[in-house]
Amino acid sequence: MDYTRPETLQLGSASVTIRNAWAVWILSFITLNIYGIFWWYQVNRELQQVGKEYDIRLAASPPISAVLMALWPIALIPALITVFLTTVRLRRVQGATEAGVRANPIIATLLMFVLFLHSFYLQKKLNATWEHLR
Repeated sequence: MDYTRPETLQLGSASVTIRNAWAVWILSFITLNIYGIFWWYQVNRELQQVGKEYDIRLAASPPISAVLMALWPIALIPALITVFLTTVRLRRVQGATEAGVRANPIIATLLMFVLFLHSFYLQKKLNATWEHLR
């Protein structure tokens, strides 16, 4: 598989993207999370679509999740909450679709304190989930 470009998959009516996790992290880091906010919206939108496709009830609002992530320079707590809750949503999708090793919300949240590596961790887990559903 070529990870130089994002690959869009169609899972029924849901459209998801397999992205290079290193590229997500680097772009988020060097743009001071501007790309990270866009990526966060996309991830939450993908989870919402997959949830609808597989009849998994996920209380998610991609715009609200993106706004909470955008607040991290001012207020860290909303960003930590959205990382935790988004990882819980991913975990629910993984559980409902039997996608193997599940994402850990605590690890993802703690990785925000380590150079914002939560984006790398979550994209790796998302890629594995999307590959499983392919």
